Amino acid sequence: AKKLSFYIKNDIPWSRPEWKELGSKINRVSLSPNGERVLAVARGDLFSIPAKEGVTYNLTNSSNANDKIGEWAPNGDGYAYVTDKDGEFNIWYVNGAGEERRLTNVIGHILGMEWSPDSKWIAWNEKSNTLNVLEVATGRNIEVERSDFRVMSDYNWSPDGKYLAYTRPQSGSNLVVLYNVESGEKVVVTDEWYDSLQPSFSSDGNYLLFGS
Repeated sequence: AKKLSFYIKNDIPWSRPEWKELGSKINRVSLSPNGERVLAVARGDLFSIPAKEGVTYNLTNSSNANDKIGEWAPNGDGYAYVTDKDGEFNIWYVNGAGEERRLTNVIGHILGMEWSPDSKWIAWNEKSNTLNVLEVATGRNIEVERSDFRVMSDYNWSPDGKYLAYTRPQSGSNLVVLYNVESGEKVVVTDEWYDSLQPSFSSDGNYLLFGS
């Protein structure tokens, strides 16, 4: 008897390039300040889609990366998005001229971000339970707080971009905290006798609303 060895080639159909319909795959959108275009994330790419008529652009076209959480700058000068194209999820900024630069240097996983209304800062959180504010012009990052309990994903900017309100996770009742970006001062708005969350400013910035 003699042993026979066979090698059967696989067509590997799942690795072939193919057209995909992305309308039902969009998982995040951001409307441009002038309302003319939508920044959308689908299947790991970032797209600029016209609100009415025009051309849809694949802004990243990155089959080797997972792009997510795209957000227009409120002043209309470009956009920021999260991608792992350098090996880790980091925030990148693309200005109105199309010039791109990385704003963070994180080894981990960024979970969310939010521009300040004046476009000077980006608040962001990640899976190591930190809440941060990032100065867009310089790339300077400030760790606002680190939680010992869970992810810090509940935060909101004041209309003038000077304050960040957020929920501080506790072992018992959560607290609402107000952070002054310029001075770094923190003011605890609520107390531990009751659970508070979801802080949000009124449109004129005169009131801070929250659930409790």
